[in-house]
Amino acid sequence: MERCLDERNILLIPCHCEHTFYSHRRNEFLVVDIPEFLLGQEHRQPKGTWYPFDEKWKAIRFLIIDALEQGESKSSVLMDLFPYVVKQLFRGVRPVSIQYIDDHFDEDVTLEQLASIENYSVSHYSQWFRRKTGKTPTVYQQEIRLEHAQQLLRDTSLPIGRIAREIGMQHQSSLTRLFQKHLGMTPAAYKKTMDLAKKDDIKEKSAP
Repeated sequence: MERCLDERNILLIPCHCEHTFYSHRRNEFLVVDIPEFLLGQEHRQPKGTWYPFDEKWKAIRFLIIDALEQGESKSSVLMDLFPYVVKQLFRGVRPVSIQYIDDHFDEDVTLEQLASIENYSVSHYSQWFRRKTGKTPTVYQQEIRLEHAQQLLRDTSLPIGRIAREIGMQHQSSLTRLFQKHLGMTPAAYKKTMDLAKKDDIKEKSAP
């Protein structure tokens, strides 16, 4: 499968996966072979994983290149760095597109946008997403929106229409349908239930 890698991402390729790469410009790629024994069985993934090339990875790249330029490719500098790299790769691993939904739950995110983030076709992305989460991207976003709406109903006095807009829904009726679908009650009923629970909790705490 051909994948396009640019300056915004890095790609972890599984062990024993045959691969080639081609760059349109010289020195565009930095390829680092991590010793397999450092990965451990739980880190030997069956497919490639994408990561955003953020400031943390820019710093790691600088350290690797600096070691190479100093002629230390086999020195303890790189061997000490590899365990840290592995730790960062697998710390709270979350696919970039799923994290994007979490961060932009109040926006109208299209399937095409999400597929592009993972460098998949739309059809392949839909299958991949279901394998990862057990649900479609639409249902996943609905559940994230529901969680945020519940939190706002519990912890604020915002009107229900305003809460609908806060989570990316234009109409209060859309929020009502979401609550009825997943919770079997309206937002107003949910808020009333939460308010009563809070009052009961206060009474219990103040009781002698």
